[in-house]
Amino acid sequence: MTDISFYHVKNTVFEKSICRLLDKIYSSGYKALVVVKDEDFAANLDKILWSFASKAFVPHGVSNEDKADEQPILIATDTENKNQADLLMLTHYIDVDIAGFKRVIYIFDDNDEQITAARQQYKRYKDAGHELAYYKQQPKGDWVNMGEAT
Repeated sequence: MTDISFYHVKNTVFEKSICRLLDKIYSSGYKALVVVKDEDFAANLDKILWSFASKAFVPHGVSNEDKADEQPILIATDTENKNQADLLMLTHYIDVDIAGFKRVIYIFDDNDEQITAARQQYKRYKDAGHELAYYKQQPKGDWVNMGEAT
C-alpha cells in the first residue's frame, strides 16, 4: 500500500507551503510529480519556486517544457509520470490513480471546499487500506503530525 500524507495549510500562502515541502522532498532525494489544477497555477508555482527562499534551490520544470523527463521535481496538470517520480503531490483536491507511487502528499488549503474534499479523499484512501498521516501547519509555518485524522 502507498504511504499517504495529508498536509493542511493554515498559516502561510498555499503556494509557498508547497514550495517549502518541495524543498524538503528534493533534499530527501525523492523525485516528485506535482499535479496542479491548471496551467496558470503551474506557471505561478514555477515562478515562485525560483524565488521563495534566498537559500533554497529546488531544481524543477513544467511538464510542457523540454527535458521534462530529466527534472527531479516536475509540475504538471496531468498524471503522466514523465520524470519517473516516486512521490506524487496532489493539490486542489485532484482525484487520480496513485498506483506506482511509493508516497503521496495531498496538500490542501484552509477553506471549506478544500477541507471537505480532503476529508472525502482521506476516507476513500483509508477504506482502501493505505497508511495515512495528517499534518497540520502551525502558526510559524512548521508541520506537526497529528496522527490519523478524524
